[in-house]
Amino acid sequence: MGIPHSERKVYRYCVEIVRALPELDRLYSDLFSVPFDEAAFERKLAQFISLLDRVKRWISFIIGVHGICPIEISADGKRALIKVNLRTGHYTYTTYTPLEVHPFIVSEIMKVIHMTRKLSLRTKKIIGRYIHAREDLLSPKEAARLLNVSYKTLWRWWKEGKIRAVRLPSGRLKYYRAEIEKIVKESS
Repeated sequence: MGIPHSERKVYRYCVEIVRALPELDRLYSDLFSVPFDEAAFERKLAQFISLLDRVKRWISFIIGVHGICPIEISADGKRALIKVNLRTGHYTYTTYTPLEVHPFIVSEIMKVIHMTRKLSLRTKKIIGRYIHAREDLLSPKEAARLLNVSYKTLWRWWKEGKIRAVRLPSGRLKYYRAEIEKIVKESS
């Protein structure tokens, strides 16, 4: 079996980030260069925003798939140094000379890193709760068999609020085992 597609994508995005950061820095400094030309400013601003959004998406993807951020940032007052250091099962990618970028770009990157880490922690908690509760959930087929009713009846009871169920992120409906067993005990 070959290298997983997600690992190849993470590696490619790291390479793209390293290529994009100097370009971002150049575009940012060009925004404030004189003489001021409104059309040129708007064009450069659009390029800067587009490239910054792509870098943010790449970083979000890497953190989401890989679980860690490959970007190390150190900053003084005027410039910031960014190093990319990625180690996956099949790839190692390191920039040995740090890339110098404007602190504004670093602050934008730090925002997306912080938000992505926060979201990935929240997602892990939700998935953990689902995995823990998965044993307590029944498929519609299992629930209908235990209650000796049809799927449609089960679904109608759920719509009427007679029985509780949970809709998974996949869109499937699952019924709580404890509630089904309680109904079975009451009916017998």
